[in-house]
Amino acid sequence: MELAAEASELEQEADTVDIEVDNGADLDAASIASQTSTEMYGQEPWETFQHKVSEFCATLFPDVSASMIAIESLRGGGFNRITAVTVKTPEPKKWTLGWLASCFQVLFIAPAKLGDEVKKYILRIPRWGSEGIAYDVAALAFASKAVDYPVPEVVTWELSEKNVLGSGYMLQRRILGENLDDLWLQLNFEQRKCAARQFVALMVHLHSITNPACGIISPTDMPTQNPASGRLWFKLETFEVPCRDTSEEFYQLPRASPAGAQSTLDWMLEQCARWKAYEITAFRRAWEVWDDLVLVAKHMDALGFLPSTDGFHLCHLDLQPRNVMFRVNSPTTVEMTGVLDWDSAIFAPKFVSSRAPFWLWVPESELEDGDETQALRVPENEEGIEFKRIFEVGVDEEFLNYAYAPEYVLARTMFRILKDGLGSNESVAQAMEIVKEWKQLHLDARDENV
Repeated sequence: MELAAEASELEQEADTVDIEVDNGADLDAASIASQTSTEMYGQEPWETFQHKVSEFCATLFPDVSASMIAIESLRGGGFNRITAVTVKTPEPKKWTLGWLASCFQVLFIAPAKLGDEVKKYILRIPRWGSEGIAYDVAALAFASKAVDYPVPEVVTWELSEKNVLGSGYMLQRRILGENLDDLWLQLNFEQRKCAARQFVALMVHLHSITNPACGIISPTDMPTQNPASGRLWFKLETFEVPCRDTSEEFYQLPRASPAGAQSTLDWMLEQCARWKAYEITAFRRAWEVWDDLVLVAKHMDALGFLPSTDGFHLCHLDLQPRNVMFRVNSPTTVEMTGVLDWDSAIFAPKFVSSRAPFWLWVPESELEDGDETQALRVPENEEGIEFKRIFEVGVDEEFLNYAYAPEYVLARTMFRILKDGLGSNESVAQAMEIVKEWKQLHLDARDENV
């Protein structure tokens, strides 16, 4: 079938996205050099690329000698190469104005030892083109205003590829601490409980941030303060159809447009229609499963499973321990120092932001991040029991229902299909499985057409 052939050709692109999700955050606080990323992505090895990075950093910090700038390759993800940049500013010479100012600051403002000032940054270089940088900057700008937790501060960024890197880039201030994924095994039980409580509180906080529209933060309208209401004011764009990395010059409709207020059902139906229109233009026919998904969405709504008046909720689609930074405060406590990887921040239906953090109570050796049925497992040890209890007392009953009910587990899988489309045979099979599972959950006389 012609459409199947096209989908098969797109499978490699879909696999690239999967790599980003499976391999974790772009930034690891520990200095873990990537030995395989260049092989995996077919890009210039660090052994030679580092010289370009060094030359580029010299242009970013023209007032600092090259010997005072240190770079280190960190583990990257599917979308970005990551470099740690450490810049030392020498102590001013004695009796100069700079030295006197430093002494005054040490004595009266921020007591510390005189010496070299060290600043740490993260340089993010996209692997597959620079057009996504503006969206990443917009997401961070919004998060810095709307979220009550530290997020990476953008120092400077550029879309132009006319530089020694041959790429756009983003320079961020580095958040201190260690990601929870690496830190976890070093923590005792009390410290882990402290981290779990803070992680759940972060989930609840993000869930509380809403918008009447569904989509991504628009880079054309950075967040500002609405003077009339005093509330944060910003605009969203619809999810791109086709996705950004798909080149379809013949497709005349805009990939994205300003997102307006709508119900969850209306958004689901609209996404099905947008993907069908694209497939008909690109492949001369659309997958029939889109019609089945329309019926499933309508039935979900008829049975009361779709929120209609709650708007859409802020979702960090990669809210995993690898993307949350902590530091140890005491033998019993830890402190969250920041949240990373906001590239995947979106506003989505309420059930999307209510996913259970079952990594807390499922043993790592058995953990499958894509299998949400594991959230229902009864923990086998004291730690697992306590971590699951921390989650369940840290959220309300509605959140728990969204987290555990099989209808919402299915709805979250369906959301990913509606957002990203049917770009591979695997995603087509997954869409068909959604329809099949919905029938098994709610097959009655009204479901004969599903």
